[in-house]
Amino acid sequence: MKTVYLIRHAKSSWDNVDCDDYQRPLNRRGKKNAQEMGERLSVAGIKPDFIVSSPAKRARATARRIAKSIGYPKKEIVYNRNLYLSDRDTYLDIMVDYLHQVQSIAIIGHNSAITDLAEYLTGETYENIVTCGVVALSVQYSEKNALPLPLKCLFYDYPKNTQRPLSLG
Repeated sequence: MKTVYLIRHAKSSWDNVDCDDYQRPLNRRGKKNAQEMGERLSVAGIKPDFIVSSPAKRARATARRIAKSIGYPKKEIVYNRNLYLSDRDTYLDIMVDYLHQVQSIAIIGHNSAITDLAEYLTGETYENIVTCGVVALSVQYSEKNALPLPLKCLFYDYPKNTQRPLSLG
């Protein structure tokens, strides 16, 4: 059994409308939410074996804050350019590539790809994974078989969620 954590980057700043999209930083709420979600994961004993993130500034900052909270070495975060401005199928390919190597993976990226992937994998409707939302999925996966769909959603948590603590099932 493997676990996938799909994480949308935290809230970004629009203070500078001339800022290039790739370089947009987190705003104050985004910084707070990324740390909070990392702390929730940590309290629940969740520490993925591997973190891969979009290299966009807001996604990198989200990944670093979550990594710090869960005790994951920041220098081991992999930044994959293909997670920036891509689609569900690209995210799926990256997920499957890494599932060959690890038991659990966190993928930190952008909408609409994060929401589209969660909906595709589970058959559920999320409409819009909110900023810094985390969808945890259980995967019975082996390299010899196709990805068995639908996957089981273990939880969907997000900063304004008042139901706690997180649990894996």
